[in-house]
Amino acid sequence: MAAKRDWLGVVALILGGLGLATSWLVPFMPYTQVAAVLAIIFGAIGIKSAKQGEASNLAVARWGMWLGIAALVLTVLVILAVMALFAAVN
Repeated sequence: MAAKRDWLGVVALILGGLGLATSWLVPFMPYTQVAAVLAIIFGAIGIKSAKQGEASNLAVARWGMWLGIAALVLTVLVILAVMALFAAVN
């Protein structure tokens, strides 16, 4: 029953990719942060499931988790850049 928990890695990959794609769009930042955190959580659970033999997509779960981390870091950098831009204008 290796495919029983494969959905965790797939969801992590989708949320991580979505978060990374929208991380530079300021109006979507709250949704991006939620998607990134969920991608990290689902990716970590998917990695654990794959290592225990409950899932067969270890690479997909890892990519999802790392995309979530990248999306979160990029979102924080964009927020800091916007804050610096507003500070320079005022």
